[in-house]
This record gives sequence, structure tokens and C-alpha cells, in this order.
Amino acid sequence: MNTSTLPTTHNAGRGYYGTLCGYYAAMYGAQTNFGGVERDTNEAWALALRTLSAVTGESPEAVRAFLDGEHGQPFANDVLDYIELGQPVYDAVGNAAWRWQRHPTTQYRPLAGVILEAWGVA
Repeated sequence: MNTSTLPTTHNAGRGYYGTLCGYYAAMYGAQTNFGGVERDTNEAWALALRTLSAVTGESPEAVRAFLDGEHGQPFANDVLDYIELGQPVYDAVGNAAWRWQRHPTTQYRPLAGVILEAWGVA
């Protein structure tokens, strides 16, 4: 997957990226191959940027603000829930995005609005 044109995280230790990096580091265990952790985390990052940008119509930069901000970790946790159910990361990201788009509670208000708020537009 070509990620060279996508924005990188500004919050590598927290948010979506940090949560997924921690998951992959634990998955690789004591035999940690940082190249594998970094590769898998970067793939999950690119998938989330592309998926959320496509479903909301927001720019990758706005999506980056969402993933790096306070909603990034809860979104990552939803992705990880689907991964733990045996879904590949691309399905897990898509299903988490679908869930965030349709969940009726205040926490999961329309995703495009949450992304714009994180970017400082709304």
C-alpha cells in the first residue's frame, strides 16, 4: 500500500496510531520485530485515513486530527475489537467506521462532524 502521499501521525505515542502500535508490539511479543510492528501500524494508519476520508468526504489532514485526537484511541479500540473477532485489518477499519457513522449515542455523533471538530473547523 502506497502511504507516501498520506499525512503521518503527529501523536505516535497515543491516539489511533499509538494504540495500534501497542497492540502490534504485544502481538509480536518478546521477539519484537520493530519492522513488523511499524509496517502493520502504518498499514492500519493508511487504511483508517483512506476509509474515514472516503466515508466522510473530509480531507486526510482532517482525518489525521481526528485519529491523533481524543477520539483516536476509542476508534482504535473498536478496530481492535473487530481484529480480535478474526477480521483482517481492512475489514476491521471499515466496520469500525460503519459503527461510528451509525451509533445512536452522543459519543458516536456523525463522524464527519467529529472529524471537523477535531480539526478545529466545527
